[in-house]
Amino acid sequence: MTFWHHFLFSDPPAFNKARCKVNNTTVVLGWFAPETKCCVDYFVLEVDMVKSSEYAVRRKKDRKFKRLYEGPAREYALYSVPYSVNIIARVYGMNPIGEGTPSEELVLSTPKGRLCIVRIPMITRRLPY
Repeated sequence: MTFWHHFLFSDPPAFNKARCKVNNTTVVLGWFAPETKCCVDYFVLEVDMVKSSEYAVRRKKDRKFKRLYEGPAREYALYSVPYSVNIIARVYGMNPIGEGTPSEELVLSTPKGRLCIVRIPMITRRLPY
């Protein structure tokens, strides 16, 4: 990391917790631009999804972030996210120098999976004898 890299990316973006929410299987992530607002051409959002049952034992170094978004917007929605999943997200700014410091990680959880029990009504009818 060069001196200029550190200077151009003085602040990481921060998640806007008022905009970040889970609604059933839809997850909305929103973030603020860095305080300095200098030299960010676009943002990169990365997410790791972990089953809720595995989240407590998964170490931070074992995270597998996937890049979901690159662009100027400061909000992104994930649809059809499975039940019983923890979403670990981070965002950082990019410019011609490279990538900036990632934000603090944000963890959101989808609701626990629902067991679907189908009840078949018992139909009784009199047989014609």
